[in-house]
Amino acid sequence: YLAKTLDPIVPLAGPKLLPDQTYDDAEDQFDIILIPGRGQHSLMNFLKRQGPHAKYILTVCTGLWILSSTGLLDGKRATTNKEMFKVIRFSDTKDLPITWIAKARWVQEAQVSPPVS
Repeated sequence: YLAKTLDPIVPLAGPKLLPDQTYDDAEDQFDIILIPGRGQHSLMNFLKRQGPHAKYILTVCTGLWILSSTGLLDGKRATTNKEMFKVIRFSDTKDLPITWIAKARWVQEAQVSPPVS
């Protein structure tokens, strides 16, 4: 796990997590990046460094907002949940070709954060 500091991470649900290193100290390229629902400036800098060479970037909850703020989604297709779509649709992205596909394939999960299920 990575974080802004090496202090324990206290999530809204589930056990505390202990980071292995900070965003600033992470030098190796990651193949897979999972973006949480909340982030700080240091996370965005990390994503800008790592994102272009990652094989997969996944987001949870409002993590899509963090990812889109880095510019890494510019010109790409992405998916999100209906509530996040409303936030993005009516923000400063009004000039972007954003559409909601009502009859798309989706999976329902009982928890807000599937890794905690």
